[in-house]
Amino acid sequence: MLVGTAIEEETNMLQPSFALTAMMTGFGLGAGAIFSIGPQNLKLIQAGALHRNPAVVAATGYLSEILIVIAGVSGVGAFLQIVPSVQTAMQTAGIAFVIWCAIKALRSAGSANRPEWARNGGETRGQAIVSMLVTTWLNPLVYIEIMLLVGVFSSSYDNSLRIWFALGFLGASGVRFCGLPAFGRVLAPWLQSPRAQASFNRLAGLLLLIVAASQAAAIL
Repeated sequence: MLVGTAIEEETNMLQPSFALTAMMTGFGLGAGAIFSIGPQNLKLIQAGALHRNPAVVAATGYLSEILIVIAGVSGVGAFLQIVPSVQTAMQTAGIAFVIWCAIKALRSAGSANRPEWARNGGETRGQAIVSMLVTTWLNPLVYIEIMLLVGVFSSSYDNSLRIWFALGFLGASGVRFCGLPAFGRVLAPWLQSPRAQASFNRLAGLLLLIVAASQAAAIL
């Protein structure tokens, strides 16, 4: 009886440290996404730089991220890991999506030096929400890079600690969804002219093509 009580007390003492470790691991994994180049991050920067409903865009993306992370820790991510054919198909579709985004950006930059975002003016709030939903949910790489990774890394924890892992990851995601539009605002003075906006689109397109090429190399 005394031994059981001692073990229980020791477990209760260790639980906070385990929770902190799980949270910090999740935060570290989520922080890596801050520096990744992809359609979603570029959309966040663009929204901040051009004052196109940055708060709405960030909130839409973050709420979507919460749902994706919940699915990841609930076992969907682990399922993707054990079914290689599904994972490969999603990676291939993700590469195609990134290439499509790259071509769209490059075409916009080459349209008489008047990028699409300059020609169309500002987005309405509804358009901004739909645009971010499309950028997030129709990009299969989101499921690979977030849902799968979250599922794999969180699978080493029991159910109670997975919650802390998810909270840590979402904490880093919050930094990303708030920080990238703020970084866009820093770029705003430079992006006032259509020529500068075209240059940004060219750079974004080239970076997306590099991401697509690296993803393709990884699965070959």
